[in-house]
Amino acid sequence: MSEETIFTAQQLIDWCDKMASEGKNPVIKWEGGGDSGWCYMEDEEGERLDSHPEAGALMEHMYDTLDYGSWAGEFSANGEAPYNTKTKSFEGTDYYSESENTSCDAEIRIEIPAFIPFDRLEIQTEDEDCTVSCDIALDNGYVHPAAHDVMTNLEKQLTEEIPGAVDNHYKSGDDDQFDSFWHHYVIDRNQFKREGDMMVHILKEVHFSIHNVVDKDICIDLKDIAEYE
Repeated sequence: MSEETIFTAQQLIDWCDKMASEGKNPVIKWEGGGDSGWCYMEDEEGERLDSHPEAGALMEHMYDTLDYGSWAGEFSANGEAPYNTKTKSFEGTDYYSESENTSCDAEIRIEIPAFIPFDRLEIQTEDEDCTVSCDIALDNGYVHPAAHDVMTNLEKQLTEEIPGAVDNHYKSGDDDQFDSFWHHYVIDRNQFKREGDMMVHILKEVHFSIHNVVDKDICIDLKDIAEYE
């Protein structure tokens, strides 16, 4: 749409009604978050209508209604609003979600042979499938020859047991929407206790992120806008 093109609400109603009568009822859709987002228009069969200048004017109304500005922030949003020929409105739902860090109880036994020197154990969990990497860290940079096998075995163990703890959390009735396992654990040596030939730490809590989802009704009432023009 050129900058000089201005449509009244009644002109937009007339255009939408015309498109609907031709079997191309307009639907405004949007998606974005994390610093980028956009609206676009299709008919109900999925054919793009963005090239029409009226579509550009209607999408500007939708940007104002959604009020996401530059779409900056740690959130995601998407939705669609088809044109209602009876009410002369675009009516739909915006699905807005934010990620939030949370945790749940666990009882995961972590063992490191006492003959391996270390200052801390670092555990990195990532992604929805819980990719795990472990580092038995010593401040002077020395890595005991046996540490590699211990880290490999810990990674295999935690790849099963951390998701298992989260699964048990959801079985208890929590209905939060799971997002991912992204977290960095640092367990200092003084948090381990010696039991025989092993240094043992019980991981009492595992961390993950969830989606907080909010559904919001969206309406661009062209008849109402026309009354105030």
